[in-house]
Amino acid sequence: MTLPDDLEQRIRALAADPALQARVEQAKRQLEEGGDDVAGVDRAGLYATVADFEMLDGRPDSAVEWLRRGAAEPDAPAELRFHLARALLQAQRNEEAADLLQELWQLRPRDLAGHEALGATFMAAGLDREAIRWLTAGALAALRTDRADPVAVARLLRLRRAARLRQGFVEDDYDRMAAGSSEQ
Repeated sequence: MTLPDDLEQRIRALAADPALQARVEQAKRQLEEGGDDVAGVDRAGLYATVADFEMLDGRPDSAVEWLRRGAAEPDAPAELRFHLARALLQAQRNEEAADLLQELWQLRPRDLAGHEALGATFMAAGLDREAIRWLTAGALAALRTDRADPVAVARLLRLRRAARLRQGFVEDDYDRMAAGSSEQ
């Protein structure tokens, strides 16, 4: 995936920020020391922070390893496994990503952020059919509950609609809902 030059420059500037580098180094030290939650951030969150920095700095394989360690933490949020799947895709470790995605699919996750992140990642990689599968499942799960965030559902439906239109599918009721939500 090719990024616009200005976005690439902003990512490089963020990765080079000394304050960010210092925070990441502190997170690494805390993880190596083996302590529990630090300043309100659980260990899984620290692993995700380090992994995000590794991705920013152009080291997706390292990010994958940090995320694996984070996902192995007790009580790690399900979202971390979605994050790991995205990192595997970005590291071109497609077979591992496919295995993890199949495992996640079998669990029938209800994490809207995970569905949205994976849908966007698949779309960026040109895998619209997989994106549609994840976005549809996330939207349907959300629409079946009255606790779902309507803004998150609308984002899922808009992404789904974009992927379906790129594939040349005829609009369905969910696509029309997405079109209506973007006009409001």
